[in-house]
Amino acid sequence: MALSKPDPTPEFVDIEESYLCISCKNVLKNAMMTRCGHRICMECADNLLKIVDSVPCPANEEDCVTLRKFELHEDFSARRYINHQLVYCYNKCYGCPVKMLYKDLSDHSKHLNNCEYWQKKCSNTGCTWTGCLQEKEQHIETCPFQIIKCEDCDSSIRRSDKTSHAEECLNKMVSCDYCQKECVQSQLSAHWKECAEVPKDCLFKNFGCKFTGNETEMKEHQNGSCNTHLEMMARHITEMDTTITNLSQDIKVHNSDYSRTCQRLENLDKVMARTEEDIKSVEFKFSSIETEFQKYSNTNFENKKKFVNLTEKLIVLDQDLQRLKEGTDKQVQILKSKESITDMTTIQNLSTLIDQLLTQVTSIDRQIGLHDMRIEEMNSKLTSVTHPNYDAEVLMKISNYSRWKSALKTSKTSFIYSEPFYSSKYGYKMCAKVYLNGDGIGKGTHLSFYFTIMKGEYDNILTWPFKHKVTLTVLDQFGGDKNYSDRFLPDPNSKSFHKPSSDYNIATGCPDFIPQTEVESYPFMKDDTIFLKASVDTTNLR
Repeated sequence: MALSKPDPTPEFVDIEESYLCISCKNVLKNAMMTRCGHRICMECADNLLKIVDSVPCPANEEDCVTLRKFELHEDFSARRYINHQLVYCYNKCYGCPVKMLYKDLSDHSKHLNNCEYWQKKCSNTGCTWTGCLQEKEQHIETCPFQIIKCEDCDSSIRRSDKTSHAEECLNKMVSCDYCQKECVQSQLSAHWKECAEVPKDCLFKNFGCKFTGNETEMKEHQNGSCNTHLEMMARHITEMDTTITNLSQDIKVHNSDYSRTCQRLENLDKVMARTEEDIKSVEFKFSSIETEFQKYSNTNFENKKKFVNLTEKLIVLDQDLQRLKEGTDKQVQILKSKESITDMTTIQNLSTLIDQLLTQVTSIDRQIGLHDMRIEEMNSKLTSVTHPNYDAEVLMKISNYSRWKSALKTSKTSFIYSEPFYSSKYGYKMCAKVYLNGDGIGKGTHLSFYFTIMKGEYDNILTWPFKHKVTLTVLDQFGGDKNYSDRFLPDPNSKSFHKPSSDYNIATGCPDFIPQTEVESYPFMKDDTIFLKASVDTTNLR
């Protein structure tokens, strides 16, 4: 192993002060003589005159002169003197007493390459031992990280793993616990299958015999226990006969129960027949409501009153279905209370059919809600045309929040746009965009809130990209100051803030703006209504 790099500055036995560098105060290296008679290391002089052409002499005496690089000359006398001074071995701190000339102190000197006090690391991977050369050989003989060969399998292992490996080595010779025959450990299991001394259970174990013994003992046991084994078999046969008799009686009882169950199922079929007639009546009502709803879907805002009538009819229909389901459940419970019914498939089909009708009623109610909300959205757009918003902020009031959230889950459009607003009368046109059910990483858990640049009438005279700070807020409705806000500065490299080429730029904002559990509670939710606000800082807006 190579020796570690020695300290470049050895310890001199004795050195005169005049051979110390006036800059670093150490023994001179490649000594140079100044014009004022002082000595300095070549490297120190280069460092002082690296940037400037001249510096004051570091000795700072009265007769010192300014140092210039071209005025310095090599001091061969000082170099020769230093090379012939005695220095200690680099390993003096570890106990080496040897002294030598400075010129002989190098990595290639005879002493350094063989110094017993030179610190060396253990050559075994993972070992952190460090010590002098004379201790290394002793350490290697006991080093737990030394790689050795297993005497049985010739595997390479660490000395510290020798004991644990010996227990697991498959080529290790072991003795059979029963016949004492030696074999390698990997073949011990196969040997036990053939070994005549390995204890085995009696062939009549399943009939109650508990004898265990080797091959010789087993033969003697079987020859001397014939009568005992026959008695065990006889008892076992008797017990089986009793079990068969009991099973036959149980079958008769179950057959009787089956007959009674069939009779009750016939009664249930009659009840179901009457229930099906009621369901057909409900389906007819449902079909008429659905037809009326389809006709309504093609009308304009003036037909909004019909939504109210449809909603009322749906409520009545939903109540009828709920009463029908409760009546059916009661009839089923009456039959179940009399005696257990093994096959309830027919009852489950009936309950499933009623649940499907309830689901369809809920779906129609959701569609009515979507049409109602789109009417509100168009009214908002109409208001923005007749009364433009130049306040650089927009306030979104979302009433019937629960209905909006439920309807948007199944709608093709899963978001709500605010009315457009402007940074000024001739400024940027913008809007807000809200996903009540969340979007992206916030889908299903958060309310997502975005800001969007729209194509405006005055885009050609505005400065692009858009650079003004945007604030998104959900408002506290209880008079406090617990508004929840998030602010961001537009990224000038994002196309979202460049001049729009279509009606809407790509929205930018917070997909995980606020958890749905928080926005749907105090202090943001009141009377199933929330208020959201988007605003633009117009401080530096021209």
